[in-house]
Amino acid sequence: MSDDALREIPGVHQRDAEAKRRWFTCSQMDVFLWKDLTGQIVGFHLTYDKPHAEQAISWRLGERVKSSRVLLDGPHAGGHPGTPLLVASARVDGWSVCGRLIRCGGDLPGHARSTVCRMIANAYGNQDDALCR
Repeated sequence: MSDDALREIPGVHQRDAEAKRRWFTCSQMDVFLWKDLTGQIVGFHLTYDKPHAEQAISWRLGERVKSSRVLLDGPHAGGHPGTPLLVASARVDGWSVCGRLIRCGGDLPGHARSTVCRMIANAYGNQDDALCR
């Protein structure tokens, strides 16, 4: 698989109080998914434009989709140098992000790709979700 195809990271640390977490990564983006006991996606965190101008789109069940810039060199955030910080950002080209997610596909299951794209398209005014199918 190429560096541009999402591959799943096995053995992701699971927290007892959280839904099951899965992590997919490639040279361009990371996708974290949270699934409940029935396998339903209840949250995601997608970062893109790695590694130089990283952006993030996040969603949790019951909340709205949020976009952020990722600052990798925070001033000792959380007491650790280089801890990534998320800073609110309104600039998202939903179609571009969905297109990149689809092209990077790899190990990310099709239903997960569709769900994430549909959430992004709905949040950023791209109502025609044909690209997300």
